[in-house]
Amino acid sequence: MQPAPLLEKLDWVFASESWTISYPNTTVKAFDMTPSDHTPCLVSVATSIPKSKVFRFENYWLLSDQFTEILSDCWATPVQDGDCAKILTAKCKNLRR
Repeated sequence: MQPAPLLEKLDWVFASESWTISYPNTTVKAFDMTPSDHTPCLVSVATSIPKSKVFRFENYWLLSDQFTEILSDCWATPVQDGDCAKILTAKCKNLRR
């Protein structure tokens, strides 16, 4: 709120080489300066965590009151395939979701 503001950006974002290799989809957005002479910055880190393609039954699922209902719904969902193994795989994928 100076009579003749400097209008200089005083805030910076730094990253190391190992950071940029590990998180190549990191972005920084600078927002408008408001009454302060600092520029707020938003750092977004995008990662992709691989999802397992293997179905694993988790014992804690049995503790949920809704488990039986969810299991019945998933198992009753029709699957468009004649191969029994593919039908079983599709139903397990529905359950995992």
